[in-house]
Amino acid sequence: MRQTSDNLCREYGLSVLKEKPTGKYKVDYTQFYKGYVQKNNYHTQTKQDIDYAITQSNAYKEFENLLKAMNYELIYRAGKLSIRRDPYTKNIRVARAFGDDYTVEQIKARIKTEKAIKLPFPEKRSNRIYIYRGNIRNKKKAKGIKALYLYYCYLLKIYPKTEKKHKTPISIKADVQKMERISEEARLLCSNDIKTTKELSLYMNTLNEELKNLEEERDKLYYQNTKLKKEERQENYTKLSHIAGKIQFLKHKIKMCKEIEARVPKIKQNLKELDEKEQIQKGKEKKDYEYIK
Repeated sequence: MRQTSDNLCREYGLSVLKEKPTGKYKVDYTQFYKGYVQKNNYHTQTKQDIDYAITQSNAYKEFENLLKAMNYELIYRAGKLSIRRDPYTKNIRVARAFGDDYTVEQIKARIKTEKAIKLPFPEKRSNRIYIYRGNIRNKKKAKGIKALYLYYCYLLKIYPKTEKKHKTPISIKADVQKMERISEEARLLCSNDIKTTKELSLYMNTLNEELKNLEEERDKLYYQNTKLKKEERQENYTKLSHIAGKIQFLKHKIKMCKEIEARVPKIKQNLKELDEKEQIQKGKEKKDYEYIK
């Protein structure tokens, strides 16, 4: 309570009593609090998740969205960030708990400067350790448009480890802004194991058929409502609400399938341009090396 009170006083420009040893045991509550933070698993895990979100983000908004996807609630007060994750009820004042490197301004700076390999789906992070029991050489690799999408997601989120600049086509840079949508499309391909455009077309036909059946069922319920008394319509309204949710979800999937169909040729063209530029760059480097030699 004293620590909280002191921080509030500092925040509003009020005087704060200096730290003094307390009682005959001379407890230093500042050191006690720091030790508590270091040992407390909630604080430790939160700090690790914040560091991870910083390295996996291209902008502060993406940092916020990633933490939210990891089930954190973000609270701002006087420009300072606090964070909380269920089932814990205590908010953690990030800068106070973890130091000056965790102020909002410093986090934004770290997002711009820190270089790390970006993962295609950073929100899927897990702390579990899995052991693959089979032979890694026999493990099946992704193929077709599924593999194309996974590689493209990886490419959009990667930062070079060195300071050497790579000339990335403008078309690929533009797709970084669409990363969230492209990642969602990649998840659809992976979850349904779609490898070819033909399989994508068949899957879309299945969705359209399911949508047609639901719309027919919805129309029947609407027609039944015209014959029912007012007090008897509630059950139909519940069914209609449930069907409307399914219809909206199916339409969203169908729209994604159409976007994938249109995007695949563009991705192939973008990767072709990138490969051509890399070959040109390698040729220049080879000439420079031969000249120096």
